[in-house]
Amino acid sequence: MVDTRSGKDHSANPPPPKEVEEGKAKEDKLEVVVKVPPRVLNKAQEDAIAIFKATKAAYLNAKNYDEMELLKQVISSFRVVQKFLPWKEILANHSDGWNPYTERKHIKVLEDNKKSTKESSECNPKKFYKIPKIDRSKPKASGSKPYERKPKSSANKWKETFKMARVLIKAKDAIEE
Repeated sequence: MVDTRSGKDHSANPPPPKEVEEGKAKEDKLEVVVKVPPRVLNKAQEDAIAIFKATKAAYLNAKNYDEMELLKQVISSFRVVQKFLPWKEILANHSDGWNPYTERKHIKVLEDNKKSTKESSECNPKKFYKIPKIDRSKPKASGSKPYERKPKSSANKWKETFKMARVLIKAKDAIEE
């Protein structure tokens, strides 16, 4: 059976493969590999990296939450190394992904958690509400309020004037009768 518009049977001749622009073929998965040459460091910079690694190792060996001085030294040497290397490279190549700033943050959180548990355990669970005492040395008027009344603004003075006028008119009418 013929399924083409022209009526010819093309089953013997398959269509040619579609042409694809260069670099866009599906089977060609090319990756661009750019090798960045390693940074050339001078002797002082290499020594700074060695000091950073040594202080980091000393901190990790004596890792105790009371050893904040070693962590401060690690952070200061990290800052020195950061002046000539980007921090991502330091973390990836020289500290195995260990970040001293996140370490400091975790230590502070743990210290805060320790403090909050100590304070909560010291609280007396049977502590009742203490009723405040009323100072009876100065008796106040029964209608007085604990706050001072605001002075009336000039916008409402006309209302007060009209109220007083109505009262005076009523008083005058009452006297005349």
